[in-house]
Amino acid sequence: MPSRLKRCRDCRRVVGILFAVLAAGCSPPMQVSSNWGPGVQFSGSASTFDWSPQRRNASGDGRPASPDADAIIRETMERHLAVKGYRKAAQENPDFWIDYRVARNVRTDPYTFSEMTEGTLALYMINPDNGKMIWRGCARSPLQESDLPDVIRKKAEQAIKRLLDQVPFHKDGGF
Repeated sequence: MPSRLKRCRDCRRVVGILFAVLAAGCSPPMQVSSNWGPGVQFSGSASTFDWSPQRRNASGDGRPASPDADAIIRETMERHLAVKGYRKAAQENPDFWIDYRVARNVRTDPYTFSEMTEGTLALYMINPDNGKMIWRGCARSPLQESDLPDVIRKKAEQAIKRLLDQVPFHKDGGF
């Protein structure tokens, strides 16, 4: 009889653990995808970047409503690119431009013309010579307009790191 009682307690523990795992998994996972522009082979030989001049504004179309969120996203992108060995161009022509978009509602991506759903964060690397996309990464549903700055920072950090993991380290930098 004692072994049957022990098995019953063990079963309850397992069921409790499974329930906790399932409950934690109820929030939708972040979906991350990326792709390179047609015919692009980014070797990591580029070393400098800057923000796309057409979209340096912190507000407006494709930007978050909160100026705090814009600053958080920009700082996080620059920091993660620096970790990979890239540096922000001072007064020289950068090897590539960077940009981002946050979809506040369903919208068309300005570079790929595909549909972006609400909450999507899209990062871009753009060729400054011709304005064509080098790389694009999307994290679906990471950001909500109502999130507090600390929550936005945490979500942006997670999304941008996962997205930029797809970009090679600069040959002379990074780890």
